[in-house]
Amino acid sequence: MKVFSLSFVYGMSKIGIATYGNITATVARQDIVAFFGQCIVDTKDLFQKAIDIMLSKGIYDHPPKIPYPNNVSYVTDQSYMAHLLGSKRPLNVMELTELFFHIERNYFGTMVTSAFLQVVKDEQIKKYMAEGKKLTEKQIQLCNDILHKDGMQGNIPVSMEITDSTQAPFSDKLMLFLLNSLNSTGIHYIGHAISVSTRKDLASKFVRLLPDVLTYGEDGLNLLIARGWFEQPPQGLDRKELINEEK
Repeated sequence: MKVFSLSFVYGMSKIGIATYGNITATVARQDIVAFFGQCIVDTKDLFQKAIDIMLSKGIYDHPPKIPYPNNVSYVTDQSYMAHLLGSKRPLNVMELTELFFHIERNYFGTMVTSAFLQVVKDEQIKKYMAEGKKLTEKQIQLCNDILHKDGMQGNIPVSMEITDSTQAPFSDKLMLFLLNSLNSTGIHYIGHAISVSTRKDLASKFVRLLPDVLTYGEDGLNLLIARGWFEQPPQGLDRKELINEEK
């Protein structure tokens, strides 16, 4: 069974659902809304098929479970947000969700970089991918440490097979672009994790991840630009240049 291929479809379709949703929320033209709306439906169907297969094979990583609440509770004390030091309340469901899926996403990144390292030809891109692998492993360790300190088992995703092939399925250009896109998505998810983490110590740990992830993204963009692979998006007029140009 090609478990890595299945994991790749699962990971990319999950990212696709979020990406198409964000795009759909920023457009107004009816045909464009309809197009990206259909993209969401198609990607959701692909995502569901991947989950169904993973569940049937017993290789779906289940998130941590907590006792189902019997009633609605309200926060009555500012200590709920906890201090950076000292005793802290248990992680809530939103924080557990962010930690679990941050580990899962970075494990996916570890697999992708490991697979690409076997086949990439450009030595600079290979070095960049090796750094990316270290960065994903660092984030996995950080999140698991938080879970362990909170009495949770942590998340050890199901091992995904990577073949011994050294024949590249994609060009160096496509592999670098994909890795850069995954990093950009990671920045978005870290921002979301910060926004829903009401425990100060947890939010601060996510904040401290951003400099490394942003720097890594900049390095990837520089590699794309240096090779003439980065297509410039449409941009606004430079009014200062228009004003100062010779008439």
